[in-house]
Formats: sequence, C-alpha cells, structure tokens
Amino acid sequence: MGGRGYKNDVSGYLDGNRRTVEFKTLLMTEDGRIDILCDITSPKTPTAPIFSNSPDKIYALVGKRGKIKSIGFYDGRHMMVKTIHLDHRHDGYCPHVHVGDSYHHIPENVRRITAEEGIVVKEVLRLWKEQGGK
Repeated sequence: MGGRGYKNDVSGYLDGNRRTVEFKTLLMTEDGRIDILCDITSPKTPTAPIFSNSPDKIYALVGKRGKIKSIGFYDGRHMMVKTIHLDHRHDGYCPHVHVGDSYHHIPENVRRITAEEGIVVKEVLRLWKEQGGK
C-alpha cells in the first residue's frame, strides 16, 4: 500500500511566500478514507497538508521520529477543518484538537477530543502499528 506522491501547493500562508510541500502516502485504509503521510519536503519539521486532494478526507502525519504526529480532517471543499495533535500538550490536553486549519492556532479553538474522534485516533494508531510503525 502507499507510495503515491501528493503535492500540496500552499499560497499565502505562513510567511506569505508560495510554498510547495510534497508528501508520500505510506498507508491507506481499504476504503480510502484515511491516508498516513510523511512530509518529504521537510522531514525534520513535518507540516500537515492545508488542502486535501479528495473531499471528506482524513490525513495522519508521521513525525520525524516515526510516530503519528497529527491527524487532519478535511471537508467537502477539501479544506482542513480540524487537527488532532498527538505529540504534545496544549492547555493540559494530550491529545487535543485545534478547530480550523493548523496554521492559525487560536487559543479559544483548542479542546479535548470527543469519543468519535478518539475512535479515529485508535483506528489510525492501530493501522500504523500493524504495518510496523511506532
């Protein structure tokens, strides 16, 4: 599974410069709903995709240590709507959710994960572990 390349062209974000980030799909669920990606452009500081190539997609991002760093959720317009961070605490929560895209952290938009989101986290971690990930 995996191996397909994925380019995420980001314009007007971060420092205002056009930036292209390339990802490699490492794993994909059989139904194609969830992809596990790695950032091949900047593997030491992996960044989640801002946009999705498919509507209603979930991308899990592998961090530099080979563990799942975050899980991004994308809507029918291919835009990031929330991100679950698994690799650090925020307001005492780990994991925690940032509502909106992950590049504009607004403190009021951080919350605990819901039971439904917890099921997705468990599914991603199980899939990654079964395939030899950390």
